[in-house]
Amino acid sequence: MYDPERYENNKAAAGNDAAEFVPRLIKQMFWKREEKILDYGCGAGSVCTEYLVPMAERYKSTIDAVDTSDDMLEFAKANNSHALVQFMKDDIMKEDFIKGRTEVYDRIFSIYVLHFMRDYK
Repeated sequence: MYDPERYENNKAAAGNDAAEFVPRLIKQMFWKREEKILDYGCGAGSVCTEYLVPMAERYKSTIDAVDTSDDMLEFAKANNSHALVQFMKDDIMKEDFIKGRTEVYDRIFSIYVLHFMRDYK
């Protein structure tokens, strides 16, 4: 699904699941100050903005919100921008995602992403 407006308007199940489980998951975690967070498969950015940004604000953390879709990222930047979030295009499934990176992430979130992956190996 690479049509961000259609995705946002038709994510009833995903939206309900995120609303129920992401806050519960976040509440169970021990958070520290100035963490580096990765939201892989951020899509249109609404889950990141709604659930991860408040924690990033509270703990002075930053978020790298990554997706493979230019359209999703464009929508995310236009509708869900925040000073603590850097939206960027990348693919965690590619070997060069790790090579040459200096970032070390304290937390990695990937919500409703696995079903979009073509190669589960």
